[in-house]
Order: sequence, then structure tokens, then C-alpha cells
Amino acid sequence: MGTNVLDVRPLSGALGAEILGIDLAHDLGEETVAAVRAAWLEHLVIFFRQQTTQSLVDAILMFESLEDRFLPAFIRASVETFDISRFKFDMGHFIKAKMQEFQSLGAPVKQNRKVATASF
Repeated sequence: MGTNVLDVRPLSGALGAEILGIDLAHDLGEETVAAVRAAWLEHLVIFFRQQTTQSLVDAILMFESLEDRFLPAFIRASVETFDISRFKFDMGHFIKAKMQEFQSLGAPVKQNRKVATASF
């Protein structure tokens, strides 16, 4: 049984979360797998920091083996409510906040630089 205490931190209003407090190199108990799955279903994209490449590969393979346990109806409902305008807005705010955080650490940032925008 896993003893990981998860810290799920949303990255933007509509998409993405970072999961802290987990070591994918160790066996994950059912409760931890359920918590990671719930975070994935809620945020659609999840990030794990400070993991080895092999532990990430192993985790992906483990979650793929559980694929039939995921609820397709819930996933479909999430996809159907996806709003590209909201995604662009939230990601823009997230990127701006991270750039400000980066600058506050003393990182040089070029001024008057045009940033390409994605077109969906």
C-alpha cells in the first residue's frame, strides 16, 4: 500500500496540475493511483517533478494497463466542455505569471519581444 501524500497544485484555471509528494520509482498503492487518476480526470494534464526517466516510463505503462478502469463517460464530458478561448486565456495568465516569477529570480528577459501565439 502506498504511503504517498499528494499535493495537487492547479497550474491554470482550465487545464493542468502539478503533483508533488509522490515518488513514481516506488510501488503506488491503490489509494495513490486513485488520487493521481482523480487529479488527471479533473485537470486533464498532470506533471510530476523530480522523477527519473525510468520511473516516468514505468508509471505511464502502469496507468496504460489500467486504461479500461478509467471512466470514458467522464472523459467525454470533460472534452465536450473544453473551451479553447478559456484555455488560451488561462495558459496566457499561467505563462505570464511564470515569466514574472522567473524575472523575480534575476533572470534576464529581453524587452519588446513579440511572442508567437498558437492558432487552434
